[in-house]
Amino acid sequence: MHRVYTLMAQQLSQYTTILKELEKFQLGVDVNAMLTPILIDKVKLQQVLHTVRGYLVNRYPRTYLLWNRVADVYGAHNFVYGRRNQHLLVQMHLPLTLNQGHYFCTRSRRSQLQ
Repeated sequence: MHRVYTLMAQQLSQYTTILKELEKFQLGVDVNAMLTPILIDKVKLQQVLHTVRGYLVNRYPRTYLLWNRVADVYGAHNFVYGRRNQHLLVQMHLPLTLNQGHYFCTRSRRSQLQ
């Protein structure tokens, strides 16, 4: 009987953990379906932007990432998300430009690319 109670306690604990994760996930998606730091950490998102910039510099040197700030990505409403097991999948659209002097291309970014 003790074994049954132990198993039930473990299952209840696992269920509670899953509910907490689901609640955190739901809080991460704003009413306006905006990407938030709860879904993707700011540091991780900055790493993604840095990786994409590096890829563009190496593969497509005349193409520039339009958004250079994490806030730009968080403010966008064009992403699709899903979840598979414990993994969050997010598809983001990162606009590109061919104009190096574009408004969103910062001075520091331009000097790095030259």
